[in-house]
Amino acid sequence: MQDSFLLPDTEAIALEALREYVPLLGEDPINYVVKMPDEWYHLMPVVMVRRTAGTAEHSSYLDQAVFTVHCFASSRRDASLLSRMVRKGLVDAAKAPFVSKTEGGSMFHFREIGGPFYSAGNDNVHHPDVFRFVASYQLMFRPVV
Repeated sequence: MQDSFLLPDTEAIALEALREYVPLLGEDPINYVVKMPDEWYHLMPVVMVRRTAGTAEHSSYLDQAVFTVHCFASSRRDASLLSRMVRKGLVDAAKAPFVSKTEGGSMFHFREIGGPFYSAGNDNVHHPDVFRFVASYQLMFRPVV
């Protein structure tokens, strides 16, 4: 019996789950990214999902990841709605639990750490018609063997 497993790419699984559970904001497809592209303004709505902390609860089969999620839209109302939809999508995917079709892992636990809340940041300096909501969530992942 194998006693350790390669832990899956947690960002890839979270993005895959969100693309499945929350594909649209109204009629607009949502663009999910880990890193904001240089030319992102025309991609709205945009959701940036990035692992920002976490540890392997058990080094061979359980990864406890903390994600910061930034939701960008062209109105405050849409950015708020998008952030709440993303939160619900992560909750639902974790409850399922979500099993990745490509990454060899599953996402099975959700805990809200903070947010979603409005954060102007410096986006409003360069784009006064861009609104961002930010949240942090803890998600758990394990390899599927």
